Amino acid sequence: MERRLTVIAGVAIVVAGTLLHFVYGWSGQNALAGLVSPVNESVWEHTKLLVVPVVVAGAVEAVLLHDVRRVAWATLVEAIVGALAIVTIFYTYTGALGTGPLLWADITSFVLVVAGGQWLYLRVLLSHQITVPPAAVSVPGLLALLVLYAIWTATPPDLPVFQPG
Repeated sequence: MERRLTVIAGVAIVVAGTLLHFVYGWSGQNALAGLVSPVNESVWEHTKLLVVPVVVAGAVEAVLLHDVRRVAWATLVEAIVGALAIVTIFYTYTGALGTGPLLWADITSFVLVVAGGQWLYLRVLLSHQITVPPAAVSVPGLLALLVLYAIWTATPPDLPVFQPG
């Protein structure tokens, strides 16, 4: 069941992430919509396209699998590694090519990061060699991640990753 849910979640994350790209504009730039969707073209804001659907999918899977502890940890790992992968891939290809953002490269990297993230999620979820912390650690970790996104959306640090491109 876990494998099937992971495939379904991967497709849902790609679809939801794609739609989230437009939510802030569709909402008339509503501040609440900006908490879950990009408010500008910065690399950081675009990591929301992955992180928000991953957290939602994780919450649904935790309920369906009746395993909050393992699912929350796997979701936290996937969200953090995935966001870092998006940032790394973006700066690597723009630096290597000496270009600005390329839509085809961004879309391709997003789909690949989702696929890799779902693979990582499943490995963490099913591994009995990984020590999984209690849900009292990973659930607050997920909430802290979402709060961090809200704070850095409202008051982004003065770093290139937070600047619209």
